[in-house]
Order: sequence, then structure tokens, then C-alpha cells
Amino acid sequence: MWTFKTLMVNDRGIGTHTINNPNHLSAIGPENKNPFALVDPDIDGYRKNRGLTYSADVELNWQVPFVKGLALSLLGSFDGNNRNNSSLNRSYPLYDYYTDAPAGTGGSTDAYSIR
Repeated sequence: MWTFKTLMVNDRGIGTHTINNPNHLSAIGPENKNPFALVDPDIDGYRKNRGLTYSADVELNWQVPFVKGLALSLLGSFDGNNRNNSSLNRSYPLYDYYTDAPAGTGGSTDAYSIR
């Protein structure tokens, strides 16, 4: 959710993956987050919000032919809303960029723990 802020404040000298292992995500200060992981739903998880809103209005007017000046009206309206919100929060290990040593855990819940 705050991926843009993470991109703005991260140390520009630290890459998204460690030097020694391109499969390890690096912990980038000062937030110790990894923007590469934050934008990948297979790593960090996802939030999906689906919705359907519908509306129908009907108006019927009938001029009664055998009574002069008499008109009957019927007005109806129908509204509906269907929502499906789902999310998946994943955690993943983060490593020191230079030493490839474990540096903590990242995840979309913004949790960070030091090992």
C-alpha cells in the first residue's frame, strides 16, 4: 500500500537482491522493506476488490380510455450491490545486501522481526 513511500526513502545504494545470491531479497533501509517484493503478489500477497453495482428504473403511464382525464402511473426502482474483497498476506525472509546474512522478515502486514 505504501510502496511509493518505500521507493522514495530507501537507500539508493542497496539493490533489491543480495550481491552473493540473486534469489535472496535484501532488507533496504531505513524501513527494511524491499520494493521488489512489495509489488510482486507471488511474494508479498495481494488485495483484490471486485464489485458490481446495478440499478433499474421503470415507469409506466396509462391513460384510461373510457374515463376522460384519468391516468394511472406505476413507478418502480431496483438497486443492487455485490462486493467480493479478498486478501492474502505473505511473509518472506530478508537478507543483508552485502553479507547475505538473515536480516529479518518482510511482508504486506509491514511486520519486521529481527532474528
